[in-house]
This record gives sequence, C-alpha cells and structure tokens, in this order.
Amino acid sequence: MDLEKYLFGYSERTKKLLIGTENIFERTTGKTLARASYDDIARFLTEIEEKRKPRTLIAYISRIEAILKLLGRRDLAEELRTQSRRFRKKKFITGGGVYVPYEQWESLLKACTSLKELAIVATLLYTGIRLSELLSIKVSDVNLKERYITLEKRKFSAGKEGGTVAVPKPLAKILEAYMKKVKKEGDSKLFDVAPRTVQTMVKKVAERAGLSNWKDITPHKLRHSFVIACMMAEREGKIDLEAVRRQAGWTDAGKMIKTYADYGVKELVKAYDNVFS
Repeated sequence: MDLEKYLFGYSERTKKLLIGTENIFERTTGKTLARASYDDIARFLTEIEEKRKPRTLIAYISRIEAILKLLGRRDLAEELRTQSRRFRKKKFITGGGVYVPYEQWESLLKACTSLKELAIVATLLYTGIRLSELLSIKVSDVNLKERYITLEKRKFSAGKEGGTVAVPKPLAKILEAYMKKVKKEGDSKLFDVAPRTVQTMVKKVAERAGLSNWKDITPHKLRHSFVIACMMAEREGKIDLEAVRRQAGWTDAGKMIKTYADYGVKELVKAYDNVFS
C-alpha cells in the first residue's frame, strides 16, 4: 500500500519522516505497516531500542502510531500507545530481567531435538548475537580453526572490531558436527530459516527444558542471557568487560550495563555476599 497518497496536505518534512519510517520498517521486517502485526512492530522496536537513543525510540513509536492511524489501523495504533508506556519504563520487550541463568543452559541445549536446532540455540547462547545477525551468517564466515565468526551485517557496532565474534569451545564442537552434516559451502547461509521459525523453535526448546518462564524466552532473551552470564563472570575476574562489549556489539559499555544489569533477588544477594562476606 502506497503511504504517500494518505499524506496529502502534510508538510514535506512530515512526509519525509513518515515515509522514511515506513521504508526502514519494511527493510527491517520484510512487511509494510499496512500488513504488520503487533509482534512485527515489537520486534522492530526491539532493534531500535538496543541501537538508538531513547528519544529516537520514542520518535519511532510516535511515527508508527501516526502511520497506523492514517492506514485506518486504529486498534493496532491504540495497542501500540498502551504498550509504549511500558517501553518508557524500560520493561517493554527487553523483559525487565527475563533470561536463562547459566546453570540452566545445559538443560536448554539438551532439550533440542535436532542438530540444527542445537546449533541455532547454542550459537545464540554462546555468542550473544542478534537474530538478524545469526541469519546473515554464511558458511564462509565461520572459521572453526581460529574459532571466530565474521558478521558482515552487524550494525551500530564499534567500527571494524564488532565485525567478528568469538566461538567458545563448546559451540565450536556443535558447529563442527552441524557443518559436517549439512555439507554446505561458500556463500550458502549457515542457517537457512525464517526469523519466525527461530522464534518458535527457541520457545519450544525452552518449554521442553522445563523453564518456568518458557513463554517469555525469545532469541533476544538468549542474547540477554549471554551478556548477564558474562557480566557475572566479570565480577569473578574471569573475563574483561571490554571483551563482553565487543562480543555483544555495543559501542558503549556503560549503556550495555544499564540495559542488562537487571538482577533477580538471588543474583543481587549473591553480588553483595561477595562484597560483605
């Protein structure tokens, strides 16, 4: 649907902002706002939330709401308005503490029912990459000898250093077995699946693993789990925070800490026990 025909009488600046927002949304999600569901919009805003400043996020929410109203999708616009109140409280989408503790990773991996499923879940857990980055990986991007993956499409990272992520030993073994089985080469996609397929897969694996919060587990929550596990390890002197920042693709370690340092009660007590033993 051509948005421009709904913008008669609007200023050129407003037209440019709204059309630009629609174009960015379509490039990111593969859908127009005329056909998008609330889940599509939520996933789009998740990416904006982690890559842009809060004021930019709020601007996108306002523009998307305006576009939805122009398209006659007022129910969806109202749902976005209601949910965006939670966005401003930092509870929306990122989950306000929803993650898989490191001690439950083994259970999650054992719940995978195929080697492909295991490879996808393990890659998300052990690298902390985004879903879009996972699905952009080509076979030629994976170097198991040196144990790193090149991410050509990583955005908003700190220069060239964000273009690669380390492959921990447990993940290297899984990927080696997976690549031997699928026998893909060169520019073939490592995981030729749709984003929705991965999202459903992760939730089902979490359910089979018996996680109490399985309904809330998404690929992005596995990224959240990775960073929190590393931050816990940093407090024990096992890893440098700068290494975590580079692996996760953040430009600012301080912003990363604000986003992910959302301890549960048990973690909070443990942290203070380490200080006042």
